[in-house]
Amino acid sequence: MKVFVVGATGYVGAHVAGQLIAAGHDVTGLTRNKDGVSKLQALGARPHPGDIADLTDLIGQASEADATIFAPQLMQEEEHGAVHALLSAYKNTGKTFIFTSGTGVLGQRTLGEWSDDIFAEDDDFIPCKYIQRRRHTELMTRAASQDGVRAMVVRPPAIWGHGRHSFLPSLLHSVEKTGKVCYIGRGLDLYSHVHIDDVADLFQRVLERGTAGALYHATAGEMNNRVLAECLSVVLGVETQSVTPAEAFDLWDSFTVLVRLGVSSRSRSPRSRRELGWAPVNIDLAQEILDGGLTPRRNVTA
Repeated sequence: MKVFVVGATGYVGAHVAGQLIAAGHDVTGLTRNKDGVSKLQALGARPHPGDIADLTDLIGQASEADATIFAPQLMQEEEHGAVHALLSAYKNTGKTFIFTSGTGVLGQRTLGEWSDDIFAEDDDFIPCKYIQRRRHTELMTRAASQDGVRAMVVRPPAIWGHGRHSFLPSLLHSVEKTGKVCYIGRGLDLYSHVHIDDVADLFQRVLERGTAGALYHATAGEMNNRVLAECLSVVLGVETQSVTPAEAFDLWDSFTVLVRLGVSSRSRSPRSRRELGWAPVNIDLAQEILDGGLTPRRNVTA
């Protein structure tokens, strides 16, 4: 299958592109610079120099493919506009479009407390107000299945692997500021988690066998923020520290507190497992940290 990957040089996009190439798909990746060209060529993908903001070029390249996977990190309005344009271009073509969301839309502000709520793919929930536009983009994507598009959504939780974790930069920032790995309150809140290789495997399954209009979760396990901080503290040789919500806002930006470290976002993946046979292989996040597999680096991004 000819697949166009938007965001192909990012953390998710690059691993998805590599997985699809290994499976025999013909992958073209969008890139804005020469470094991206080299990265895509090393993967075995065909680079397409361009910018997401150039919707005419974006649509033109997507139109040449059998499928488009949308996996960049954008502001929500730009993301919504680009997805709308691509879905409109694919209308009545039967082509495949996969939108990469995230379980941040499920987030509940608990500020260190645990939540009993856990969500499967089609469970009802109240979207986190800070990323409601992304929820609208999810719904728009799924609804495109009624307009002749094989459109689907993949919603991963916190992603880790190959030296990275979604929360690692924030935790390292707290070490720089206080000399300790900090968490909010009792640190019982959490995002479910998944290894990037298992995310890439799910994308391949969705591309090849997914159902139009479906949403697929990619959840492998759970570990609360205090345990995450404690594991990292062992590796760094420093102590942990609980901070109050007020102290958290002084330590981190509001997005980090209100959408990440002060939030519970628990998910499960019955549809992915049952329908696609997805079964994550890499599930022991704590051991990965303790073994040094997530080497702390300040330039790591989510």
